[in-house]
Amino acid sequence: MSNMMELTGFDLDEPERPALSPELALLEKRYNLAAARWFPKGTNVKVTLHEENGEVLMDIKGVPVDQVHVLVDVLTRPLPGTPDALGPQLPLPIRPS
Repeated sequence: MSNMMELTGFDLDEPERPALSPELALLEKRYNLAAARWFPKGTNVKVTLHEENGEVLMDIKGVPVDQVHVLVDVLTRPLPGTPDALGPQLPLPIRPS
């Protein structure tokens, strides 16, 4: 299988992530920019958005326990970028995973 992986460049064991709408892709990028701006250098926080049953969900990975207060701060601050790019922003539901 490693030869196949070398040829395709994809890990066949990992399911392909469905494409986001341009609006959600931009929102995901803005959340990641906010995380990169406020977390200490070297902290690898990753925000991903996906749609499930007609609802947009957010997954957040890589937040050190002693930096949860920074995550709360990031999520309550205005996102970087121009707010007009997305129009009015609606809060996304955040559920513990």
